[in-house]
Amino acid sequence: AARIRCSSLKFSRQNADILLAAMGAEGVLALIFIILALLIGARFLTSYHAIFYSLNVLLFSVFSLSVTFCISMIGVRAEVLNMIGTVSGLGLSFLGGIFVPMELFGDSLLKFVQLIPTYWYVNALRLLEHEAVLENSMSELLLSLGMQAGFAVAFVAIGLVIGKVKRR
Repeated sequence: AARIRCSSLKFSRQNADILLAAMGAEGVLALIFIILALLIGARFLTSYHAIFYSLNVLLFSVFSLSVTFCISMIGVRAEVLNMIGTVSGLGLSFLGGIFVPMELFGDSLLKFVQLIPTYWYVNALRLLEHEAVLENSMSELLLSLGMQAGFAVAFVAIGLVIGKVKRR
């Protein structure tokens, strides 16, 4: 970290390079999984649903990377990062409806979980389960995808602010 800070690259360029490298690695992994999925179920992946499923997964991965970037800007040890990742990942999964069906949530909890990106990820998956998604709920699907992208942008911005403040 000290070598990176004393380099001749500007702070914004350093962070852009870090983000682009992480996004590139994510893109390669996503491409591997898409190729594997083509080998297993090529018929399904030729439907329009496959585009939205892939986009949903990519956007949620970008969100996860943005959270990682934000937390890494704080500059904590690897053990602490693992603890934060485990606790926050499980918490977001439970509240977002990944482990627990949202039908079990009360009305007030449902309103709260809309502030969590995993809710929008699961919501997009639920919308894509139905065949008539493009005709009936395309705007809701795009809202779910947009919310995930918005959360990702927000966490990158927070990480940049934290990094800038720590650098001074």
